[in-house]
Amino acid sequence: MNRPRFAGAFASCNPRTQVLAGMAALRAADPDGVALGRFGWADLSSGTVASERTASDQKLGFVIPVCSDWYKVYRSTVGEAWLRPGIEVTVCVRGDFWGFFPNGAIRGQPVYANPLDGTLISGYDPAGELTPWSVVTDVDAGGLAIITSWSTFTP
Repeated sequence: MNRPRFAGAFASCNPRTQVLAGMAALRAADPDGVALGRFGWADLSSGTVASERTASDQKLGFVIPVCSDWYKVYRSTVGEAWLRPGIEVTVCVRGDFWGFFPNGAIRGQPVYANPLDGTLISGYDPAGELTPWSVVTDVDAGGLAIITSWSTFTP
């Protein structure tokens, strides 16, 4: 199976749904922007999306750039992709995506979001936030795996 070169890439032609906020309504939060291919939290009152959860009324979703804005992505020192502050952001609430798992992932496990930085966690994590996604493909630590919100897979 071909693997993409970055987290946040579409993993299928299945439908994708996003937070309904209006045209160009959501933007990467200051001061650091928002991590691409991680979970993010949208504050619909301010129109900002951050990689860290700061309020209980924020909407959880998987962060991808607005179509045709790939040139606005910049890379951090560890090779992760980030969207600069103020750049338009799409926050998906359903879909199939490639995600980066720092600690690896096992097919069939639920996906949790780390509320401190939005990283993906495979399997139960009491400190994490349960997402509607599950892991589709196995991956070793530091690799990319497919996540889905449309299907349930068991090993």
